[in-house]
Amino acid sequence: MKPWRKFVCVLFERFEAAAWAILLAAALAVCAVPMAFADGENYVEVVLTVNPEYAAQGHGAAGRIAAAEQVMSAQFNTLNDAQAAFQKLYAAGEDGNYTGTKDEGDLNGYVNANPFYYRASDAPSDVDKRPVQAVEFIVHGTVPAGSQTGIQLGSGQGFVVNDVKLTGAQGAGVITQAAGFWAKVAGGYEETFVTSGTFTVSGIDFQCDAAQGTTSIAAEGGSYNTPGNTLRADSVTVTIQNCKFHNQLYFYTNDGHVKSQNLTIRECEFTGTQKEGGYAIFVQPDQRDQGQASSVVIEKNKISNYDRGINVQARNSAVVNITGNEINGITGAGKEAVQITTCKTASVTGNTIRNVAGNVLRVHGLANQVVQQVNVEENTIEQSAYLLWDQTAGAADVTFARNEIAADVDRVHGYDKKNDQLVDSSPNMAGDALNITVTWFDGVQGPRTQVVQGGWGKPLAKPADPVRAGYVFGGWYADAACTTPFSFSAAQKADVAVYAKWTQNSQPNTGSTQAKQNPKTGV
Repeated sequence: MKPWRKFVCVLFERFEAAAWAILLAAALAVCAVPMAFADGENYVEVVLTVNPEYAAQGHGAAGRIAAAEQVMSAQFNTLNDAQAAFQKLYAAGEDGNYTGTKDEGDLNGYVNANPFYYRASDAPSDVDKRPVQAVEFIVHGTVPAGSQTGIQLGSGQGFVVNDVKLTGAQGAGVITQAAGFWAKVAGGYEETFVTSGTFTVSGIDFQCDAAQGTTSIAAEGGSYNTPGNTLRADSVTVTIQNCKFHNQLYFYTNDGHVKSQNLTIRECEFTGTQKEGGYAIFVQPDQRDQGQASSVVIEKNKISNYDRGINVQARNSAVVNITGNEINGITGAGKEAVQITTCKTASVTGNTIRNVAGNVLRVHGLANQVVQQVNVEENTIEQSAYLLWDQTAGAADVTFARNEIAADVDRVHGYDKKNDQLVDSSPNMAGDALNITVTWFDGVQGPRTQVVQGGWGKPLAKPADPVRAGYVFGGWYADAACTTPFSFSAAQKADVAVYAKWTQNSQPNTGSTQAKQNPKTGV
């Protein structure tokens, strides 16, 4: 059963017979495009969200939308087939050139043209330029990409769709062919220029191993090189989430026209390639700065059984956050779990890193670009050979703080694989003592301090209840007013103060036996 979908729009226009004739011709021209039909279980579905303004503005829009719906209701064998059909909506005649005629008063009334085609010389309105607000390619079951070189999703033929999605149906679509998947979501020609856009990839299992090549995902937003076109897109945002990879994920864009490039890789699984030198994640956006900070966020992913882990080679202005990931099993001798090549600042925080044959962290840099600062905080590091290889000769400020580092990890040396030698790379460990200081306000001895060795990140041991003459102990509290009970089960990640609450015993006092309440600690 084919899935039929309604476009997200409201149609308002009533059309004359002549207009409908023109639109029917357009529909037939599109439907003549050869298509590959799927088996009903393994296919690609395309869902369009039409610009409501386009749907309501007339000029034959309703019929053109209907014609486009007719084409895109098919089940496509491959992702490439689906994209080819979508791009065709914007093309001219079947020969690839404009061959039709325009009826007077009908801006989009071209004979032998496809539904969303327009000619720039006809000076269409902004509404006419952007009939599609968003496009989503949904993978049902298991399908091949359909091209090993690369598939441009959404845009093409001089138009830009600024919201493009590639998703798996119920979060479980499978693509069996390594390829490049990219979208032009901003920029374009002057008359169709888009300032910003997003490309989202989610719920896809890219079932390709290292021998089948790299899976690359990217987005662009550059201007076309037309005379006098000085427009620059503001931002391009790519989000990759809840996906599975079995080879290298490579993010790259050769686009210096975009002011800000932003990437998030979140909650994905990377399971194994033994390809020499292969990373699980290699991020390499264009390094030409346009005056705005870019960002790279790699968070809550699981990486196992790779030759190398993560490498980020970003812009001078980029802020990088590698947070909450599990990296277990980096097999390359002298290779690294995390490599920071270029950026402004990087934070490696809250990760669990185990079984690294080489360096847990490598700070690389390039000849003309050195990372300014790398903060390594609150990580658990176990069963690994070397902590840090700093190739910047101290030019980068690399600081370790509040990490739990196993005793067998070499904190002094890094391993230089190229020259097969150990390098003195002693990091700044000043903030990595892992001790916490507890100040006890027990009302008995006065304030006293206790240094708990290795207590950072762990619960605080509860002491025996104190005894104070004439008072009843009422528990430990986190504030001097004794309003918030202190949690001894919570992990302590800062120095703390703990207060005892006391209630005075009943005493004879002018005949009264009423107890006096004293929540203070006596200090």
